[in-house]
Amino acid sequence: MPDFRLKPEAPVQDEPPVSEPGTALESYLEPEAHPEPAAVEADTLTPMPTEPGLDVLELDTPPSPVPAPAKSFEPDHFPTGAPQAMPVPTADKPEAETEKEAAPEEPFVLGAIRDGAPAPAAENEPAPETKPEPEPEESPEPEETPEPEPEPEPEPEPEADPEPEEETPEEPAEDEAAADVNEPEKGENDEVEGTPAGTPAEWPKSSQTVTVSPSPDKPAGLLIPIFSIRRPDDLGIGDVVGLRELIDWAADTGFAFVQLLPINETGLDNSPYNAISSVALEPLTLDCSPEDGLTDLTAESYAEAIAEVDLARLRSGNVQYDAVRPLKQELLWRAFGKFFEDHFQQKTDRDVAFHRFCEEEESWIGDYCIYRFLMDLEEGNQNWRTWSEEFNTIDKARDFTTRLMEVDSEKTERQLVFYAYVQWIAHQQWKKVRAYADSKNVQLMGDMPIGVAMCSADVFGNPSLFNLEWYGGAPPETNFKDDEFTQKWGQNWGIPLYRWDVMEKDDFQWWRQRVGKVSDIFSLFRIDHALGFYRIYAFPWEPQRNQEFLPLSHDQAKSKTGGQLPGFKPNADDTHEHKQENRALGEKYLRMIQDAANGAAVIAEDLGVVPDYVRPSLLSLDIPGTKVPMWEVRHNNPADLVPKTDYPYVSFATYATHDHFPISRQWEQNRARVTEGGDPWESRAFLEGLARYADIDLGDGPGGGPPPYGDAVREALLKALFNASSKYVCVMITDLFGLDDRINVPGVADGSNWSYRFGANTEELSSNPHWRYLGQRVKKLLIETGRSLESE
Repeated sequence: MPDFRLKPEAPVQDEPPVSEPGTALESYLEPEAHPEPAAVEADTLTPMPTEPGLDVLELDTPPSPVPAPAKSFEPDHFPTGAPQAMPVPTADKPEAETEKEAAPEEPFVLGAIRDGAPAPAAENEPAPETKPEPEPEESPEPEETPEPEPEPEPEPEPEADPEPEEETPEEPAEDEAAADVNEPEKGENDEVEGTPAGTPAEWPKSSQTVTVSPSPDKPAGLLIPIFSIRRPDDLGIGDVVGLRELIDWAADTGFAFVQLLPINETGLDNSPYNAISSVALEPLTLDCSPEDGLTDLTAESYAEAIAEVDLARLRSGNVQYDAVRPLKQELLWRAFGKFFEDHFQQKTDRDVAFHRFCEEEESWIGDYCIYRFLMDLEEGNQNWRTWSEEFNTIDKARDFTTRLMEVDSEKTERQLVFYAYVQWIAHQQWKKVRAYADSKNVQLMGDMPIGVAMCSADVFGNPSLFNLEWYGGAPPETNFKDDEFTQKWGQNWGIPLYRWDVMEKDDFQWWRQRVGKVSDIFSLFRIDHALGFYRIYAFPWEPQRNQEFLPLSHDQAKSKTGGQLPGFKPNADDTHEHKQENRALGEKYLRMIQDAANGAAVIAEDLGVVPDYVRPSLLSLDIPGTKVPMWEVRHNNPADLVPKTDYPYVSFATYATHDHFPISRQWEQNRARVTEGGDPWESRAFLEGLARYADIDLGDGPGGGPPPYGDAVREALLKALFNASSKYVCVMITDLFGLDDRINVPGVADGSNWSYRFGANTEELSSNPHWRYLGQRVKKLLIETGRSLESE
């Protein structure tokens, strides 16, 4: 066996040498410490009724009446305990490899993170047996506009609808709420099958000739979490295969980018904003099929692993993490077992390629594998502050793992190398998706949270970079009316603050590594809570104590914190000098982010309590800020929205983020208050503002009241957003199709968050008349507003 001892960056201080294994090591060596993983029981999966009306129909007939998609299934149970450490995999040894390559000169070692030391340069090694994907050509810069196309021939007048309607759609009424929505026109660039029942009878016709013209200077995007994507043969959660299929649909519809939430590995709360690593990727996003995903996995082994799983139930409703996670872990372990037996340390091409990956990622992969390994020993507990005294610091953890290697090297090596193997596969699969998206002229947009989780490999391995006494969050926000704590105290995310002075000593190498990994996969990315670079709201207590502080006054809270209260760090925006200092700090850090992004576009999520200097600062850095129309008001009047044509070009416009209700729910909630509860001023102002923004007639509903949220209102709102002067516009998948499902409710940890799955799979988007029709309507709007991506 190779020398697999993990070397700390410096001798352990103030820790006497341990001559004999402690209790944790003895427990590790006991066979029962690593039980077999629990099988995925079919009776833990709640069935989802078949949705009527969504079967694939013949496309040569108009769509039949289609009811609204069924409500997303909420599973009855979610993980309440921690998974047991995975067992050491076994695999029958196949015939010896015939093609071998020279092994790396040094034995395989998962090196410790060296603060400030850049990753070692890759040696000139022979290429692995599988040729790498060719580097995709760079997408044209947004500022470069193509040569104008010649004027197309006028399109013929569309044929009359096959079924005449009571009211002729020839001349639309000027004041109709749907005045901005156009009649489906049949032409070579836009095929519309017909108006489905239940939609407005009149779709006013456009007098303009519709042509497809690429607009790289004003791209439109679609936001969908990776876990929400559904394909017919997935394993109960969205994955890179589903994303690739969605990219095809996005390109055909005219979207220029697809926005995802963070894709880093999460803990048991499943939150992509509470990842256990800023670099490691989430294994649940991977293609675990034996054909193209896990090439080390045989078809027979795959079939054996899924034989006892009711896949129909697993694929229905929302993500059922308690069933999906152990299934995918089992498949990954089976693939790794075969790789370990057939290739590891055997000088094959795959062995060389894997070693090369580990050497290139030496700055983080070693301590990450230790962290994941110790999580297993602690039965899935990611809170390293509560771990055994034998390994609850990084130095003790490295020493403990080295001693395990001396006692049982083969077992320990398998456990540690497994996590490096999974990350090798993950980075390969995601880079292939990036290359595929580039080939379709669709950009992938990522998301990078301002902070990292306290319980993460980053903080565990680099404690000197973080202030562990304060917890970052956001100030009180009245918009979150379903969270009393957020309204009173703010959002306490529990993220440690950065020790920027320490980070600056090595030119922010931790940040540069993090941003570099994001830009390897994404052509553009959003910084969640970019305001935190200028100053961040911090709490002197951890989130677990929020309910304790909820009913307290400020004086009562001070008595429990030694006189400390939540507030901005490093400075509040209370004086001109503090504002100038905060602005200077924010710009320094954001320039560093831009430099590390290596050409990827940086977008700022600057919502919430925004200081007056932030948006001018972002514009000076050429970083688009976020525009939510309902929050862009004039004269403090929510009914007087900033006109969409007044947004700066350097901006990113959207109706909602993953934290908010979709626009359909917001519309209906406020409409109900106006029509059923009298005439509350706030709700009336909300509707009036959006109605003016999108040219909707508020008296077009029943009894002369606000119209219900339907296709006409939805399309009017979409068209208004697409017509904004912002460089980027983006629509959540729920807003695109008028659904009311919510992805995340801040402050709620009951397991219902981060599990939403879109009702249609990737095949149905193009084949089912209901979804196909809605997609064609969106395509038409993108063309008419000049936002469409020209598909080849």
